[in-house]
Amino acid sequence: MIILLLFLLSLILSFLVDKVQIREIKINNFVVFVWLIFITYLTLIFSSPYILFSIFLSVVILKMLMRSNLWHTLMKYTLYFSIFILIFNILLGTNGETVLLEWYFIKITYESIFFSSSMILRLIIIMGAFAIFNSNVGMEDLINIMEKFKIPHKAIMTLSISLRFFPIMLEEAKDSLNALKLKGLPISSGSLKERISARYPAMAAMLNMSMERAIQIGEALETKGYPSNSRKAWKSIELNGLQKLSIIILIVAAIIGTIYIIFYGNFVFYPKVDEANYSILMCISMFLLPLSMLLGRVSIYD
Repeated sequence: MIILLLFLLSLILSFLVDKVQIREIKINNFVVFVWLIFITYLTLIFSSPYILFSIFLSVVILKMLMRSNLWHTLMKYTLYFSIFILIFNILLGTNGETVLLEWYFIKITYESIFFSSSMILRLIIIMGAFAIFNSNVGMEDLINIMEKFKIPHKAIMTLSISLRFFPIMLEEAKDSLNALKLKGLPISSGSLKERISARYPAMAAMLNMSMERAIQIGEALETKGYPSNSRKAWKSIELNGLQKLSIIILIVAAIIGTIYIIFYGNFVFYPKVDEANYSILMCISMFLLPLSMLLGRVSIYD
């Protein structure tokens, strides 16, 4: 029952902290990138709801200390996906010894509910981490970071353009629809056929803007030296002592988490959920160690 309470508390906190902003601390972009990888890795290797809840609390604290404009949007879509995950796992996950309800082919077990809760908690953590990352690291900074890791230029540009594609298309779609509304077209009223016909000019305009943007991106890439392998970045990534220490702590924490999984195993859901299987020390570590990213704060001397 403790696991279910932690899951419900996570859902409540993810929306309560939406408007809470204690202050905005600027963290080095490279440190934020390493932290995102660290959080994603730990969230995927751990299945214990106790450890996952500790990681979630660290993400919530960072959200209140850093800019996170996308938090509300991503959490809203996370809620929709969570409902699907919960229903899908409960109805189709028929494993487990503790049967709560059995009716024809439907079999709901105590273990399947807790397993679904753990999966949703993972999703909330990852979406929250990406909300913080995307709100603080720009596209140019992301390109410089990936070049620092010696990732091939083609892969960098493909990833960068794909990440930018949907946000830009959504903004342009909103602008086009608002322009059509000002002209008096029945965008949100009338029959389905009338609404589709009214939105057709917006689709044509978006196609033209996409073609123009493709030309602009190509010219910008040529200006920056792509696809030459001898291209030099205009801006180098420099880290001070505290920022390097922050990255070292995150890497060591990832290694410790891996060793813990190898020697002590993971949380057991089936055939019977093991509510007593949690480590206080590991929970505290997973709560405190991600907060070491605050050591990577950008000062006025950087």
